[in-house]
Amino acid sequence: MIKRHWPIAIISGFSVIALGFAFALRQTVTYQTDARLLIKLDQSRELVGLTTNVDNLEGLTMDSDPLANQSEIFLSPSVLQRVIDEIQPTNEQGKVLSYQTLAKKFKVQPLASTDILVVTYTDKNPEMAAQILNSAVDAYIENNRQSVQDETNKATAFIEEQLPLAQQELKQQEAQLRAFKNRFKIVDLNQETTSIVNYLASISYEIDQTTIALADVSSRYDALSNQLGMDWQEAAAYASLNESSTLQQLMDRLQTVKVDLAMKSSSLTNYNYQIVDLQEEEGKLSNLLDQQINQALSSQNRYINGGVNLSKLSGIQPEKVNSFVELGLQREGLQNKLASLRNIQQISQNRANLLPELQQVHRDFDRRIAQEQDTFDTLSKQLQNIQLAKQQNLVNVRVLTRAEEPSTGSSAKSKIMIGSILLGGLTGITGAFLVDFLDKKVKNTQEIEEILPYPLHGIVPNYGMLASNRSDSLQKLMASNPSLSAQEPMVLSIVEAYHNIKINLELWDRQRKSKVIAITSAVPKEGKSSIVANLAIAESQAYQNVLVIDCHLRRPSQQTLWQVNNNKGVCEILKQEVPWQDTLINIAPRLDLITAGDRMVVRWCPYWIQSE
Repeated sequence: MIKRHWPIAIISGFSVIALGFAFALRQTVTYQTDARLLIKLDQSRELVGLTTNVDNLEGLTMDSDPLANQSEIFLSPSVLQRVIDEIQPTNEQGKVLSYQTLAKKFKVQPLASTDILVVTYTDKNPEMAAQILNSAVDAYIENNRQSVQDETNKATAFIEEQLPLAQQELKQQEAQLRAFKNRFKIVDLNQETTSIVNYLASISYEIDQTTIALADVSSRYDALSNQLGMDWQEAAAYASLNESSTLQQLMDRLQTVKVDLAMKSSSLTNYNYQIVDLQEEEGKLSNLLDQQINQALSSQNRYINGGVNLSKLSGIQPEKVNSFVELGLQREGLQNKLASLRNIQQISQNRANLLPELQQVHRDFDRRIAQEQDTFDTLSKQLQNIQLAKQQNLVNVRVLTRAEEPSTGSSAKSKIMIGSILLGGLTGITGAFLVDFLDKKVKNTQEIEEILPYPLHGIVPNYGMLASNRSDSLQKLMASNPSLSAQEPMVLSIVEAYHNIKINLELWDRQRKSKVIAITSAVPKEGKSSIVANLAIAESQAYQNVLVIDCHLRRPSQQTLWQVNNNKGVCEILKQEVPWQDTLINIAPRLDLITAGDRMVVRWCPYWIQSE
């Protein structure tokens, strides 16, 4: 590719080199000085106490470089403008340098594997170089001190603002905790949880014992109730009536009257005064007995269902009734006790179920109070630290070495020349590649295969290239005697190429078995005649009978290649002047030739015929 476009490569490359050399010759001697700064950890933001790694030299991202950040700060307008205002550096025309021009003369780089920044400054005046660099270092340190002071002032203002708020929030949380404890009567939830668990266990045990006792009493009570046919309240009422002496006397007198009335009724009529007196006495005694019974029951708040049955009253057994009444009282007492125990158990269980939620709320209060207390303590402590920091006048930079006036200068001529040579070579190669890319000509067989939809059966080497290293012209030698293509040792590659073409044609055309091969091209002088002659030799050497016919009637060349007479050929055959057998010329065994014959004169029409 470079061989095809070497003039363009040489012109573009040497142009760049010439420009580079011209620029190098205009360079002047410059002086460079340097200073070294140790960058320390920036803890100004940590004075607030609420963060640990804010705005320090540790990067905010994985790819950030804290020293690179400091390099940008060193070259910032806030630093370099101070240098310009203090020293007033000027250029060759006497104008004060701008910030952008001054920044280009500085170079800030971190020293590998350290926290040190190396700052260099280049100038034509060695004294001015050292002065400007030292002034920039002082401005950078002052800027750093001011930055730390600003951060300290911000921290002070922030803490003084937040400290009362933190104290107020702490008191508010404590007041809410007290209200919560008073509302739910909380003293110590952990101790209360233990106590209530033990209390529930004891209540459950007491309920079980009471249930067992109630079952025993109820079984005996039911047995006596069935025997007496009444409940224990009626039995108590009958027992209290049975204990009254007045009622006993009235009952005995009433019983006597009834006996007398029964005895006399059998012998006397109902109108007898004795019968009438006994009946009246019986009625009076019955009324008096009812009055006494009602008075006795009402005075003792007792009630008998269906009224007092005097037969039951007279047949009551005091021991059995007293036992039944005692069982009834025990039964009612145990039932009331069991109900009370279950009510107490339910109340205690409700409290126990509420305890986990109360504990969670209590822990939340404790956690918030602890956080607010920690915030308050931290702010108070950091406020003291900030006051100490203000007194210390902290900076995050230490000067290791200051700039000194350089004694020797340097010039960039050699570097520019070397760079221009390298750039010129690269430009020449790039130009050759660009021209080759823009060149749309077909350059190799690969491009031919990509463009044309035909198979490639062979490649013939360029005669001129093979003959370039020889004293004689191989192309002329081949044109004068094509048979040498199969004999000349220096052109074995050409011989091999024609044999390959011959074999490929046979393999490709084996199914068709065609005997005629036409060789043509789009433009003249592309080597059709040489290819025909050499391919014919290759076929004849393979023991094939070959007939070469020169059909290029305008510019025939086969007679020249084979050095034969051209008197009779294709033209004479077409004119039917001679039979074609008479035009055959034997060149070699199994190889014959028919030349083009006398050239036909082409008569051109004076006018072009336009087709409709």
